[in-house]
Amino acid sequence: MGAVVMWMLLWGPFALAVLVGVLLHLQNRGSRVPLPSRLRVISALAGGVPAVIIGLAPVALFLWRPGLGMPLEMRALLPLLLGIASATLLTAPRRRRRAPAAADLSPRGMRAFVPRAWPTSMAVLAVAIIAITIAAGSASSPDEFGRFTEYSIVIGTSGTEIRSGIYGWYYSVPSLIALAALVVVTVVAWASISHPAWDDDVERDAALRRFRSSLVGRAALGALLTHLSVVLRSLASTASMQGTAASAELGEVSVGTPFAAIAPALTWTAYAAVIAGLTLWVMVALSVLPAHARRHAEPVAE
Repeated sequence: MGAVVMWMLLWGPFALAVLVGVLLHLQNRGSRVPLPSRLRVISALAGGVPAVIIGLAPVALFLWRPGLGMPLEMRALLPLLLGIASATLLTAPRRRRRAPAAADLSPRGMRAFVPRAWPTSMAVLAVAIIAITIAAGSASSPDEFGRFTEYSIVIGTSGTEIRSGIYGWYYSVPSLIALAALVVVTVVAWASISHPAWDDDVERDAALRRFRSSLVGRAALGALLTHLSVVLRSLASTASMQGTAASAELGEVSVGTPFAAIAPALTWTAYAAVIAGLTLWVMVALSVLPAHARRHAEPVAE
């Protein structure tokens, strides 16, 4: 029974993300714009590679290095680096086909192609991650090497301490830098998609730009969600810390963290976040599949 639960925890998030991603793809394919062949390959890489790495890394590590997981700093940083790579890939310009014609003065700013939901969701999620990171970092204390990686609780008046790992500054500062880089790369990607001159078919070009902007938003939001999952799982482990110490007045005293009650909520929220993030990456990868799109959006060969 324990082995079954272990395999469900290892495979479950990735399998569920693929299932949800396929269902959402089938539901929305009628409103999508077929991508040119070159962008299909890029989208498959930009979504599929991060989803496979993050989704299957726990399984690979369990089989390859039983009992030894990936270091926390790498688990926290990796999703953000993959998000930066994905957003950069999705920015790759496609070959333009424009015959000489009168200038088209239709607006080409980011507002015209980036749905407000994407930057809003990214901003809310980034602020939440920064707030949680600062709270965890402020609660951390230095270990024997001077790295802020530990959380300690003093028991009674004797000075006895119990210690556990926490997502402290040693782990979080590189991730905060990567988070800022991801936001910048995403905004640059949206601007790069929005500003070039129109193709011959302006209506189709506008629809394609909106869809590409959405792919960038999914890739970036997927990175933030999977990173948040790592942070929340680390804090859930810290919240579950317990220890005992001898007391002259009360005998053995068992203590836990002040936020122990929210450990289950942190764990389940972490699983929900990683499933949502992987689903977004899967949806980016599935954009390579043919779509039943509107008539004006016929496939384009490059």
